Amino acid sequence: MTRIAISAGLALLAAAPAAHGQAVETTATIYAWLPAVEETLQDGVEMNADRSTILDNLDFALMGEIVQRRGEWLFAFDGFYSDLGKSADVGMPISPGDPDNPDEIDAALDFSTSTTIFSAMAGRRMVDRPEFELFGTLGLRYTHFETSFTAEAGDQAFRINTNDDLLDVIAGVRGTYRIDERWALPFVADIGTGSSDLTWQAFGGVSYSVGRHSFTGGWRHMAWQLGDGGYIEDIAYDGPLLAYSYRF
Repeated sequence: MTRIAISAGLALLAAAPAAHGQAVETTATIYAWLPAVEETLQDGVEMNADRSTILDNLDFALMGEIVQRRGEWLFAFDGFYSDLGKSADVGMPISPGDPDNPDEIDAALDFSTSTTIFSAMAGRRMVDRPEFELFGTLGLRYTHFETSFTAEAGDQAFRINTNDDLLDVIAGVRGTYRIDERWALPFVADIGTGSSDLTWQAFGGVSYSVGRHSFTGGWRHMAWQLGDGGYIEDIAYDGPLLAYSYRF
């Protein structure tokens, strides 16, 4: 599935050959997104992790986007990967039939979770004014959620492993409102379905440009409704985003 998502992104970038005299501009972006995570599991159980918890347990993350404009057309590919992990030895209280004399056993806990998100889309310009640009977009989003939890105490062990692979068709808008030559307000919104019952994204920010370089700060929200068939029913990522972009 990962290869399919990457291939879709490359295919979109090569889908429309540039016509003679048509302007072509490519923007490469690296960004840091630090969301809080909210999950609803089977039977309505909720698991939440705030941003400080995410940052404390982050093992690895890689995030980036490439956007190409060819005249009236736009092609974009966005990739996000994060890996969180935590291991600890703890004392777990037990009560062997006597509440007044609790005892403890040593337990080893290990938790890890990874998230992969690839979005590939093509867009057509709907509004083209000096101060405002708007594209309508259509594309695919591939998402992989993987979670592993192990608790070992003596000769007993408890394990949970989950894997969710989602491929959704998404439609939305992408645009920029230019305040002046340097300041702008970029935004992205999309909604879709497929493997998910519903997935959607919203981003809004403030951008400052100097020559070919631009710096952006904003807020991004992504959510998935997976339904009742799996271990995870709903999941949402919500938090600040900082980005650096280079145009060529």
